[in-house]
This record gives sequence, structure tokens and C-alpha cells, in this order.
Amino acid sequence: MQTDFTRRSFLPLGETADVGVSMHLQNMEIEMANEIDGFPLIDTYVSALGKTIELEITLESLPAGYHLTASETQKSKGKRYGYYFRSYSSESPNIALWNLRKKIRNILSVKYIDDSNEYLSLTHDVLVGYIDHSQQDDDCVIVSDGKKILMDDLKKIISTYEGFEIEIKIKEP
Repeated sequence: MQTDFTRRSFLPLGETADVGVSMHLQNMEIEMANEIDGFPLIDTYVSALGKTIELEITLESLPAGYHLTASETQKSKGKRYGYYFRSYSSESPNIALWNLRKKIRNILSVKYIDDSNEYLSLTHDVLVGYIDHSQQDDDCVIVSDGKKILMDDLKKIISTYEGFEIEIKIKEP
């Protein structure tokens, strides 16, 4: 079978095929819109403390990818400071959502702070959370288990480990 090459059309020198590129971009925008439908989401988890944690997940579409945030709802956190998680993917909001949900499950499955006594203490010699600024206290705080830890409280926690080695690891969310 022979191929007929005489039917190919060529553009004159200097002209571009804007129609094909435009159609491709429109198809990409339609696919992106389909992937983004359904946000914000409300997800519910049970923490290591047995408490129900309700998170609102929002999506921000950026030129270089997708940024998701999960903030504990006011109803869920009550008087606690609350949980906050972030995730990013340059490929798809679905990948960012998968990574976010994995991070949420991992963090909520462990209780890091014991606040049953007069002073706070670590339950597993590990503290996981995030750094934030408390407007109420006008100070930097660490948020773990959805509760804020003031710098004075962190100092008290660390002082119980005098003589031990410490590793402080700060990483992107």
C-alpha cells in the first residue's frame, strides 16, 4: 500500500498553526477544570486521641502546579489551635490530594504531646508539627496535636532532656 503524500498541506514560511495549538490549550483547560471540580472538600478523620477531626481542603491552581491546604474547621477544633496541612504537586491536583491525605493520616495517628500533667511532655521523644505565629500571644509557637506550644513551654519540655542529643529538622510542608 502506497501513501499519498500529495494531500499534505504546508503553511507558508513564517505562519504558524495557531488553530491546533489553541485547540490543544482549550482541551488542557477542560481537563484541568474537570480535575479541580469538587473543591473545597470536607474530610473527616479520627486522631490518636480518639477525637473526630474535620478538615476543609482547598485547592489553589498555580502556573507551576497545584497547592492544597487542609485546615481544621472551627466546629471541629473548638478552643484548640487546630490542625493545618499543606501539599503541592506540579503534575496533578489528584497527586497533591493523595499526598495530603497520606500526610494527614500519618500525623493524626500519633499523639506527640502529653498534657495530662502540670507540664507538657513528649510521648515518644519526638515532636512533629509546624511553626506558626500566634497573634493572641504575639509570639512564635509550635503547633502539634492541634495545640499550640509556646516557646516557654518548649523550653520546659526540652529541659527534661538535659544531656541528650537533639536534632532539629525544618522542612518544607
